[in-house]
This record gives sequence, C-alpha cells and structure tokens, in this order.
Amino acid sequence: MNQILDHSGPKKKKAPSNSNDINSIIKVFAVIMIIFGVSLIATGSYTFANNSKIKDSMNAVQPVTEPEITAVEEEGTSSVTISVIHNKVIEKVVYKWDDLESTTQKATNNQTSMTIGDIGIPTGDHVLTVEVFEPANNGGNKFSKTFNFSCEEGNDVINPTIDITFQGTTVEISAEDETALQYVTYRIGDGEEETLTPSEDNPKRVATTFEVELAEPTDLVVTAVDTSNNEARQTKTLVFYTAPEIAFSATPDYSQIIVKVTSQTPLTKIDIDLNGEQRTVDIPDNQTEHTEYVQVTKQGRNDIKVTAYTMIEGREESETAEGYVNYGG
Repeated sequence: MNQILDHSGPKKKKAPSNSNDINSIIKVFAVIMIIFGVSLIATGSYTFANNSKIKDSMNAVQPVTEPEITAVEEEGTSSVTISVIHNKVIEKVVYKWDDLESTTQKATNNQTSMTIGDIGIPTGDHVLTVEVFEPANNGGNKFSKTFNFSCEEGNDVINPTIDITFQGTTVEISAEDETALQYVTYRIGDGEEETLTPSEDNPKRVATTFEVELAEPTDLVVTAVDTSNNEARQTKTLVFYTAPEIAFSATPDYSQIIVKVTSQTPLTKIDIDLNGEQRTVDIPDNQTEHTEYVQVTKQGRNDIKVTAYTMIEGREESETAEGYVNYGG
C-alpha cells in the first residue's frame, strides 16, 4: 500500500482573532459614554430648572404684612391710647379726629412698635383715623384704620378759626372758637405784637379793624388761642390797592378822544361808555399802562365815561372817570 508521507513537519495552529473582543469592548465603552452623557444632561436640566425656580421665587412679589393698629379708651378718662405693632421699621404715625388738623409722631431708632397716649376725645361722636407709614427704603407702604368714639364730657381739640380781609388801606381781623377764646395776637412785618382779648359778653369771638399804609407788600401774622390752649395761626401778605389813574385828551381836530390809563397793579379790562354806547377793551399780558383812541360819534358835545379794572389778591378793583369833548362846534 502506498503511503503519502508528509515531510512538512507538524502543523502550526492559527492564532485566535481579536476583532470580536475589540468590537465588544468598543460597544461597552460606547454604552458607558451614552449613559454618562445622559446623566450629565439630566443633571444640567435639573440644575437649570432648580435655578429658575429660585430666581422666580426671588422675583415673586412678597405679600404685604399689615401692622396691628389699636386705639383704646383709657379707663376713667376721656383719652385714647394708640398702639402700633409691625414686623418692619415704622417711619411715623399720623392721627386726626374727623377732618381736623392731623398730628404726626415720628419713630426713632428703627422702631417696629409705637405707643401714643393721652389723646383727648372730643365731646360727642367722632372718628379717629390712624395712619402708619413705612420708610421709603423699607417697603414704603401706608396703612390706615379708623375708630369710632363717643364721649359725653370730652375734650376741646378744635382750633380757633381766623379771617383776615383788607380793602384799600383798611384791615379787618376776626377770630372765632366753638368754646371760648383766650387771646388773639397780630403783628405787621417787624412791628410790635398787639394782643386782643374777648369780652365777657362774647368770649367766642374777637374782631378789630385798623388803617395802615405800606410802601411794599408786608406780612400780617395773626395767632388765636382758645381756653384749652388750642392754637391757630394765619399769615397774610398785605398788598394794598392804589386806584388806576385815568386821563383824557383830544387829537388836534377833536375827532378822537385819547384815553390813557396807568396802574400800579396789572390791568384786566377797560369799559368805555361814549354817549351811552358801551364797549369793553380786554388788557392782556398783565399790562399796567394802556392808551385807547376813541372816535367821537356826533357833532357838539361827546360825553365819555371810562372804568378801569385790576385784580389784586384774587379780588377785582375798579376806578371810574368821566370827561367830554366838543367836536365841530
């Protein structure tokens, strides 16, 4: 039998291929990277959302907390005590009875609570209004609360009233009080202070009239004090009226009457009456001097009447003058 001999020696085994292992490693690494990336994205999204919530929370309008405001009548007295308790700094507390003048109590040392006592209750039925103010840099809010009180024998908390009028060089001062006046004083400019006292027959009113001439506007200060020491003060600037000057003349041919008006205070208008026919000339721009030419209307005598008007301290003043011219005869 023939045998085929192999003289090539023993056969070598092929080394195993690593391609499958490498692919597996790559796949595993890719999966890990994908999971890591997803984790980063999720973490970033959570952080962004959480920061947005924090920002929205910071920007949200905080609710306004109102202070606790009380007004309690003190036992056995005709007085009230106001109490304010707040969770913020108080700037001031303002209170008043009805529509009377208000009283302000300012806070000190960053107070968050205030107590104001011995506030007299007026006789009868009245409303006490209390207002609490926060500083502008710490909220700046204002809070208000009203309280009703009734007292048969209360306090006099109403200030006197003052009235000042003047016409020409005449000044009239009057002061009144619902209970009784104690005294009234007045001073003109830097002059001496004068004092008036009420009569026994009419203790509620004081009045006086006097003449004065001033070269320039001057302040008159009047003070009235009642028997409960309630005080009222009024200042009035006295600007006295000087009548305008009205002068007549004629053109050389006497066909026109020339009316010239001069005034120390601004003119507002001039009324002209020529032979019973009237017309008004409005004066603009606060003029203190005006000239008007008036055409005569008939032969012979032409009668004219002119009234000049000015405004001073809100009141109207006037001055009238009359004249005539003969035309053509």
